Amino acid sequence: MAGLVEKDFRLIWCNKQALIFLLIIGVVIGLQNEAVILGWLPFAISILLINTVTYDELDKGYGFLMTLPIDAETYVREKYFFCLTGGTVSWLVAAGLYMILVDMASQIPVVLVFLPVTALLIALLIPLQLVSGVEKSRVVISGACGVMGASVIAFAELVKTNVLSAFSFLNQMNGWILAGIAVVVTVLLILLSYAISVRIMEKKEF
Repeated sequence: MAGLVEKDFRLIWCNKQALIFLLIIGVVIGLQNEAVILGWLPFAISILLINTVTYDELDKGYGFLMTLPIDAETYVREKYFFCLTGGTVSWLVAAGLYMILVDMASQIPVVLVFLPVTALLIALLIPLQLVSGVEKSRVVISGACGVMGASVIAFAELVKTNVLSAFSFLNQMNGWILAGIAVVVTVLLILLSYAISVRIMEKKEF
């Protein structure tokens, strides 16, 4: 699996200009609205990472990969590892920028909520990307970008207008219990997504 990780890392590194461009845009957006950067940067980077699936499929790439000592499950496992790790790193970068721009101590819950959301976005998009193929991948990515943008802007507006105070009843619950529930739900959904992705990959004709 290490070879697959290196392959994807090199693919992303070939697009390092795009990564730098996204980071610059993230900083500019953060200067305008700090809350937006928490969602926009991890989501944008995650979509870029997931797009490596499209590169693998081009020019019958799957057929070549499956001649290596790997199987469909190994391929899917590497994609989840690579994308979730990259998504987490991009979230840490966004959190660091957010920390510079605002009072971090009072905003920790807002920062933390975007990590499971990023993981769930990845868990949703990987099987969609696998099943859509190269022909439909642009539609999938474009739709995801639209939903991502609308969701991030809506959340930022909710934070700004304090509409989220309507959910103040959550503050009465133990923070560790809420965190535990979030972790369990996120892990279960990722495992479900993983199982679906493996099944999709096993049914593909190489």
